[in-house]
Amino acid sequence: MRLLILFFVLLLGGKEYTNPPKPSFDIRGMTMVAPHQPIDIEPLHKIKHTNSNWVALVPYAFQRGEDCVVQYNSNGRWWGENIEGIRGSVDLAKRAGLKIMLKPQIYIHGKWTGDIECNTESFWKSWEESYTKFIMQFASIAQEKEIEMLCFGTELKNPIKERPAYFVQLIKDIRKIYKGQLTYAANWDDYDMVKFWKDLDYIGINAYCPLSEKDTPTVAELANKWKPHLKNMEKFSKKFGKKILFTEYGYLPINGSTLKPWEVPHQLEKYELNEMVQANAFESLFSCLSTKSWWAGGFIWKWFPMSSNGRNGKPHKDFTPQDKLAQKVIERWYCR
Repeated sequence: MRLLILFFVLLLGGKEYTNPPKPSFDIRGMTMVAPHQPIDIEPLHKIKHTNSNWVALVPYAFQRGEDCVVQYNSNGRWWGENIEGIRGSVDLAKRAGLKIMLKPQIYIHGKWTGDIECNTESFWKSWEESYTKFIMQFASIAQEKEIEMLCFGTELKNPIKERPAYFVQLIKDIRKIYKGQLTYAANWDDYDMVKFWKDLDYIGINAYCPLSEKDTPTVAELANKWKPHLKNMEKFSKKFGKKILFTEYGYLPINGSTLKPWEVPHQLEKYELNEMVQANAFESLFSCLSTKSWWAGGFIWKWFPMSSNGRNGKPHKDFTPQDKLAQKVIERWYCR
């Protein structure tokens, strides 16, 4: 049924789904969700078969509420979140012919990492000490494994605002041991507040830009909504003389998901499945960005190594484009 719908989209309503030009972006990436248990190479082959040439691997650290200590590699966590699993996943990705961005980041249950706040200087020092240990551990692995890119932080809006000198020094420390490409993943609404882009190789943006409030906006409608975002990004790229990398981008396949693409609604299972809005959103993004010389490409959020995974066991309503209309769109645009 999905293929039949796509056939009519392409051939009957098909002016919006045109043959893509040869893209100028180099990084055609997918973010693989950390597997619970050890995996074989097949999930990486499936990512490769989408015409992806990069994969992002995400080892997680965890922080409890107001606790200003970052903990990682602890017992009971998923295999792919810890050091053993990252090493194994890197080896599999290399065997599959994929380049790698290692993207260690913090998870806090029920809280956005951008809101991390430590109330005293001693608490901030504790946070910095534990975060440095976390990042330097994976910077060392990135160098040892010859990983092509390291993203040393994700959406740390308040820590970067409150502790700018710490991050400048952290970048210097990373550069001492890691010789690959380095970036940071800023949120779509605060990348212009980050002060250290000149020290990095890419301007990294988690590009969940708000677009349309319609349930199923057309490709053209979404392209029009992209215009102010692209204007600002192009100006920002020129300011620093660096390309912009979408360290994350993606859309849920439910009604209205392009208004707040970062938001996963409560009781997701009650929302109507809408693969077309997800497909249109990817089509619009690529049609707007694929020929922009300042856009390096990016990493789609996200891809499950096991098809039975997904939010509450329902991958059909999660961000993944797997086995949906959006996967066909991505394969067309990722093809060189």
